[in-house]
Amino acid sequence: MHDIKSIRDNPQAFDAALRRRGLQPLSASLLAIDERRRAAILKSEQAQARRNSASKEIGDAKKAKDDARASALMAEVAELKTTMPELEAATGAADEELAAALAAIPNLPLEEVPEGVDEHGNVLHHVFGDIRNYAFVPKPHDDIGGALGLMDFEAAAKLSPGARTVFMLHDVEGYTHEEIAAELGITPGGSKSQLFKARAKLRTLLAHLIDGKDVRLSGKEPTYVAPVY
Repeated sequence: MHDIKSIRDNPQAFDAALRRRGLQPLSASLLAIDERRRAAILKSEQAQARRNSASKEIGDAKKAKDDARASALMAEVAELKTTMPELEAATGAADEELAAALAAIPNLPLEEVPEGVDEHGNVLHHVFGDIRNYAFVPKPHDDIGGALGLMDFEAAAKLSPGARTVFMLHDVEGYTHEEIAAELGITPGGSKSQLFKARAKLRTLLAHLIDGKDVRLSGKEPTYVAPVY
């Protein structure tokens, strides 16, 4: 996420970098949100400081037997107790607004990155090896896998989105259940449950891939299905 202090220090450079990505300048709107946020923080801090000071003054007034001043200070502290939560809420709302705005902005290009409308504007820096020339037109790996019966996209489509995602992350990509939980916003137990459902479904749908024959017709329960993706 972008640093608002850096934007505050050099808004022109920030907007110039955005233009290189084909985006409109945003520094003015971001700094306006930041100004509201900083003003809210200042008010909250001033209220807290005044509450602390007034609380100390109450003790001094009572020691001096100045009941009128003590009463006035206690009323002021009571009023601050009421307004401070509102000030803290305003500060939190401004923080969230600024964070959301900054998070939505893509990374800025480095100065050495060439400008261009599309991929044709890229600059070739290095070439490794020679381009292979085949006597045939190479096929995508998914076309080959499907033709050889090693990939079954129809079976994958029959899994629920959650079960399919967990299966891919765990059995194909090698993620742990804890990592999957953090990535998807679920519990590790929920990840394990989705993986169990995915494996059970695929065990039936892909049983014919075990040894080249459709064991679903034989009534035998398959015990292993190689990862298919």
